Amino acid sequence: MLFNFEMDFATSLRCIPMIVRMKLDLCGVKLSLRQWCRFTRQEQEILVIQSVTTLAEG
Repeated sequence: MLFNFEMDFATSLRCIPMIVRMKLDLCGVKLSLRQWCRFTRQEQEILVIQSVTTLAEG
């Protein structure tokens, strides 16, 4: 899921999509753009579609 404002650049996944940033924030994980770029395209896509559950939800 990508937000409309991200469509120009996020389809290439050269930037961290907002949905991934939100998931990482929920988990308390900090990820730099440099680290994001080290992931394969497949790994990046998995992070986009993967659901996240917090301890409070689980």
